[in-house]
Amino acid sequence: MRVRRLPLLTIGDAEDVIHDWNYLSGKLGVLDHDIQIAGFVRFVGWLGMIAVVVWLLWRGVHDVAAPKSEIER
Repeated sequence: MRVRRLPLLTIGDAEDVIHDWNYLSGKLGVLDHDIQIAGFVRFVGWLGMIAVVVWLLWRGVHDVAAPKSEIER
């Protein structure tokens, strides 16, 4: 049995509920790879956050001020 820590969201009758992520993963045949999928998603998330910080730092260092003629218009 899987941990099923993702929130269970449902619409309608609360007694006739299936765990949506468990159901979808089972139907796609990837339920046995849940730990690897979670690790990959976490890695991509961290990579994205680090990339944004690096991009903001790069923009802050390399940002060229607009020429005065452009500002006066």
